[in-house]
Amino acid sequence: MRGCPRSTRPRFALLSGLAEEALLRALLQPVIGLVPAALLFAVLHLVPDRRLWMWPVIALGLGLVLAWSSAAGATRPPRRALRDQRAGADAAAG
Repeated sequence: MRGCPRSTRPRFALLSGLAEEALLRALLQPVIGLVPAALLFAVLHLVPDRRLWMWPVIALGLGLVLAWSSAAGATRPPRRALRDQRAGADAAAG
């Protein structure tokens, strides 16, 4: 990152995270399953510095939580959630 201008570093960090999520959640998780995708997520976050040994453990935990919440439909887009709430209220009133 030494040759990279400071103004592009945040964009690079954001895009790399989005690309990682797209690869693991959208492409690999449906094929290899939830737990293997979370394990792969943790392996991708291994670092050679032994002082940072908790990083892959945290990544595994977060990967499992995000995968389970995604699989359970807890991360629905706000518009769809609002539409579902309205439909439920209309059905209860009707």
